[in-house]
Parts: sequence; structure tokens; C-alpha cells
Amino acid sequence: ILVVPLWRAGFRYRPAWGLKGLGGASRMATWTFAALAVGQLGLVAVSQVAAAAQHAADQRGGVEGAVAGNLIYATAFMIFMLPQSLVVVSLLTAVFTRLSTKAAAKDGAGVRDDLSLAIRTVGVFTVPATVLLMVLSVPLARVITLGGQGAAADEALGRVVWTLALGIPALAMWSAVQRAYYAYEDTRSLFWIQVPMAVVVAAGTLSSVLWLGPELWVAAAGAWISISYAVGALIGYLGLRRRLPSLDGSRVLLTHLRLVMAAVPMGAVGIGAMLLWGADRGLLVS
Repeated sequence: ILVVPLWRAGFRYRPAWGLKGLGGASRMATWTFAALAVGQLGLVAVSQVAAAAQHAADQRGGVEGAVAGNLIYATAFMIFMLPQSLVVVSLLTAVFTRLSTKAAAKDGAGVRDDLSLAIRTVGVFTVPATVLLMVLSVPLARVITLGGQGAAADEALGRVVWTLALGIPALAMWSAVQRAYYAYEDTRSLFWIQVPMAVVVAAGTLSSVLWLGPELWVAAAGAWISISYAVGALIGYLGLRRRLPSLDGSRVLLTHLRLVMAAVPMGAVGIGAMLLWGADRGLLVS
């Protein structure tokens, strides 16, 4: 569709034969796909454990849908990704151009300032979103399923949403840190950061089978996924010290502490309202 307006704007297409200019892009793509492949190992472990949980529930009998399987996990992950998809990606896409321009100009202070602004800005949305999803995990599950799966299934879905929601701010920070590495065309470092993240998800999820009942296996997987994002965000953020004059860590930390202090009372009011209305069933703490 853009061919015609580009031509009218004066752009002329000149084919460049061979692979000249693709060396850097090829290296970046190779490490990016390698990181993606490593990340899938953790997801395979989650999928296998979710399937095993459903099988154990079928063998044991009981209330249908009371144990989360792959369908409930997929639905919970979709809910978990809403703040990321609607807010975080949009903001970071806008910031990425500035990061890339300053990285190319070797303006480390500029990259640091823009990265700090990006992390603090997305935190304004993700910290309240975490509290909101944690408090309203079960009611939101009922809205998503329209109550058609039954109370037990809604509570199982709510538990998985609850544990995944813990990782929303960490996922946002990890996404911002990734953009900084992309701005420096350093996908190799991202691959090595992805390795411990995948190990955390896979090892944590598989170990949960040993000390939890099947009804909590997928919820535990959600918690390990949240932890993995925190691990990736922390390692990646600290790793940028090699490129940036400083990390502006104090402002980032203080901003998130203020946001948590503001969000906790909001969550307490929400829990109180749910207790008052008798809608507290299904919370992980119940």
C-alpha cells in the first residue's frame, strides 16, 4: 500500500544485489531467535505441568474445572498480558526511537535518561494494574468466562491470574531494558539473560509438582513466570552499567516505592469491598 505514496514523495527503489549490509542484521536476528528458542523451554515445562495437572484431576475425580489446565493457563496469560499490550508496548515503541538515536550518537547519558523515564512511566500504569488484577482476579475471571465454566473453574482461573499479576511491573521493566539492548544492537547479551529466566520457569514449575497439589501447579507456574521476569529485568538493568554512565536507579526505585504505597491502600479498599459483598472466595490467600 505504501509503494505509491513513497514513489510520489520522491523515494526511488534501487535494488542492492547480494548480502551487503545484512551482516549486522543477521547476527542480531540469530541471537534473537536463539533467545526465543530458549524461552520456549520454560513454556514447554509449563504446558506439560498444566497437562499433568488436568490429567491428575481427571484421575482423581472431583468438581470439573477445579484444577487449572492449559486452557485456564492460556486464558490467564491473556488477561495478564492486557496491561503490557495496551499500555507498555505503545509507550516503549515511542521511546525506542529516542533510545536508538542516542545510542547511535554514543550519548550514554541520554539513553539513561530516556530509559529511566520509560521504566518510571510504565510503572505508573503497571503497579496499579497489578493490584487491580490481584484483587479482582476471580470476579474478572467470571466476566471473561461469563460464568459458563462454573465457580470452581473461575476460582482456578483467578488463582493463576493472581500469581501472574505479580509479574506485571517486572515484565514492563524487562521490556524497557530489552529496548535499550536493541538500541545498542546487543541481542547476544539478551540471549544470555534469557537462559537463567528459562531455567527459573522450567525448574521452578517442575519442582512445584513435588510439594504442591495439582490444583496449585499452574498457579505456581504463574508465580515462577513472574519471578523470571524480575530476574531478567534485574540482570539486564544492572548489565547496562557497562554502557551507561549511571542507571538512575534511585529515582526508579523511589518511583516504584511511591506507586506501591499508593496502590496498597487501593487494594485494601478493594478487598474490603469484596468481603463486604461476599465476593472474596477464590483469592489465593483464602
